[in-house]
Amino acid sequence: MHIATDFDDEQAEKLVYIQQQTNQGIAEILSQAVDLYYQKIQPSQQLPLKPRKSPLEIFKELNLVGCIKDADPDLSVNYKSLVHQEIEERHERDQQ
Repeated sequence: MHIATDFDDEQAEKLVYIQQQTNQGIAEILSQAVDLYYQKIQPSQQLPLKPRKSPLEIFKELNLVGCIKDADPDLSVNYKSLVHQEIEERHERDQQ
């Protein structure tokens, strides 16, 4: 395939610099650039994503499982404020 393109001055300077540093022709440089760009954007070539952790795993890592020792009888109603309070207290202790 024959491709004709115009580079601005900055891109042309970069291409000349690459040629000087690698002793490669323009066709070889552009071929490698296309390969690198293709590898970057092709989903199957990307590194696999780390498996997501479950909320329980995250809470265990943060030492939030079992952190409320004395449970309020109305815990199911006001658990958000109690958990928030516990997190703030832990943060304050950690800052000391």
